[in-house]
Amino acid sequence: MRKKLLCITPDFDAPFVINLRQPLEVLKGSGALTYSVVKEKDATIHDVFGHDAVLFFRTSTPAMLKLLYFAKLTGKPVIFAVDDNFFELAQSEIGALDPVRLRAHERFILEADRVLLYSSLMMERVGNLNKNSVKMVPGLDFSLLEGLENQEGHGRIRVVYATSRYKKDILSGLFIPAISKILEEYSGQVEMHFWGYVPEEFKEIPGVHFMPITDYDTYIRRLCSGGFDIGLAPLKDDKFHRSKTNTKFRDYGACGIAGVYSDVDVYSDCIKDGETGILVENTDEGWYQGIKRLIENPGLMSSIKAAAFEYVRGHYDIKRVAADLLQVIDDTFREKKYAVITGHPPNHLFEIRTPKVLYIPLNYKISKNFKKFQENYGYPIDILRNRFLRSVFAFRLHDVIVFDALDNNPNKKMADKALSLNKKIINLEDSSGAEIIDFVDFFYKKILIRHSKPYKFSFRLMRVKLKPYRSAISLYLFKKTGLKRLETFFRINILKPIKKGTGKVFRFSSAR
Repeated sequence: MRKKLLCITPDFDAPFVINLRQPLEVLKGSGALTYSVVKEKDATIHDVFGHDAVLFFRTSTPAMLKLLYFAKLTGKPVIFAVDDNFFELAQSEIGALDPVRLRAHERFILEADRVLLYSSLMMERVGNLNKNSVKMVPGLDFSLLEGLENQEGHGRIRVVYATSRYKKDILSGLFIPAISKILEEYSGQVEMHFWGYVPEEFKEIPGVHFMPITDYDTYIRRLCSGGFDIGLAPLKDDKFHRSKTNTKFRDYGACGIAGVYSDVDVYSDCIKDGETGILVENTDEGWYQGIKRLIENPGLMSSIKAAAFEYVRGHYDIKRVAADLLQVIDDTFREKKYAVITGHPPNHLFEIRTPKVLYIPLNYKISKNFKKFQENYGYPIDILRNRFLRSVFAFRLHDVIVFDALDNNPNKKMADKALSLNKKIINLEDSSGAEIIDFVDFFYKKILIRHSKPYKFSFRLMRVKLKPYRSAISLYLFKKTGLKRLETFFRINILKPIKKGTGKVFRFSSAR
């Protein structure tokens, strides 16, 4: 029977298509497995239960932790794939990842049965967190380019730069002074094509063209048939950018385009200068001389196009990448642990509640810190504004209490009450709230441990012995007191009498 794999991704963007969808399509076509793809915002526990394994891609959303632990509870292998260094995101144009989301991202790495990485630098960084990390080689599906040729003889040398960062792109700044000088020096001989990002200084310059970014399949076909001669691939020499893959080398090589690349290890490890590409220093003069070198040497340009195509074809064929991915999936299945819950899980497990969080605003006004925390946390949060409801009874219904500050006397008293009830306290004045992820991890792992105990079959016994009362009792206790009280009730009132031979007799007390 073919394995069914569920892929959960934030978006159907180019990284997902290149790193996962293309090899999975090959495996699906060969009959090795079937797969489904769902966005994070649409993923449910039922999606997880309907598949044999779950693959999370680039996930940093705390709300997805519920699906992660449900997969582990039912014994499904969990694979996590990431092609960017989220720990060094401050070096990108996006800025640093919020501490709450970064802690959630780290939790996925720690809990996954396999972690798929795509660079040596990421292996060094993430390999310390999860010993089951595997370095993958990304590929390119040459079937997308069948019947296409790079049209030449258009009279001008066409230079292209493509990026999906259409709002802000700090990498293009590395070559903009050089390409401005090239366009001025070779006016009428060179065209510059920007794909996706539009630098403000080039909007009114003759010989400069702009194209909107599209889906990856359409993009690679247009790139191959667009008649481009030179492709630019700038990359900064820092940990974030050095953790990326050589996507532009694969794209340019497969499309018969001679590339000019930043001389960093992402490209220098696979490109030989003057043979499969041009490596340049990240200076204005370095980029200028690299581009000019190809313009002044048509023979060199042609030889690089041919050599790069052969190299990419031989090293990055998608069938080889698909075979490696299948091997990783098979190894993960062989090493998976036994399920805590076997067969069809009890219906209540499909409604495992999330940790209940209560926010108590300072002076009854919602703060900016809380709005940021709420946006990144993702789970529902109750807000308590009414002073008459600020009591120990409100705390009993929640697992985590969030304060804006604890420097005033009323808040200190409420925090002491919450601590006396063993509630988690978060003070947004002193922290970003990232510790909430550690509590979520503890919360769901407690459920895993609970279901590994012998009385985990109490729900089935209840259906047999107390069928007329099943719906009313379980619904009331679950909604009012949560999973722990529900199982305690079953253990005391159902399992104990059954062991004594009095299974039809039970007592119900709300005090328990």
